[in-house]
Amino acid sequence: NDLINHYWYWSVNESVDSYFNSNLQTFTNTFNTVGDNFVYVIVENTISGCTDSLTFNVEVQGIDDPINNVFTPNGDGINDTYDFGEHAMSVFNVEIYNRWGETVFSWEGEKKAWDGKGYDGQMLPEGVYFYVMEAEGIDGEFYSEKGTVTLIR
Repeated sequence: NDLINHYWYWSVNESVDSYFNSNLQTFTNTFNTVGDNFVYVIVENTISGCTDSLTFNVEVQGIDDPINNVFTPNGDGINDTYDFGEHAMSVFNVEIYNRWGETVFSWEGEKKAWDGKGYDGQMLPEGVYFYVMEAEGIDGEFYSEKGTVTLIR
């Protein structure tokens, strides 16, 4: 079998310097990062020294847990919006409520965020708000989260 004379170098979401050697043609990996995950492979023929490479993307569906539940929409470009880091959703809905249970903002669709403003564009006051997020992935998996987010100006 000619595959005996080949060596595979694999890397996942890393630089070329982080390839690991393998004499196995197949590779198994668990992807924990939501979104695009890149797999790199170089195959070398150990007799001729010829190499070939391939890069492919594995899209992982899901919703990132917000890093924190505080955001500061003050226009400094740092932590100005609140989002869920969703990827590969066919349905995505979020509702934001104030402490009296009134809906102050909502959105539908992926890759959107709350900027601390209400429906009519007014700046909402500092405080704790509540969210309800419901989504369905492109594979039909259902996601639902409820929680709080603190707006600080």
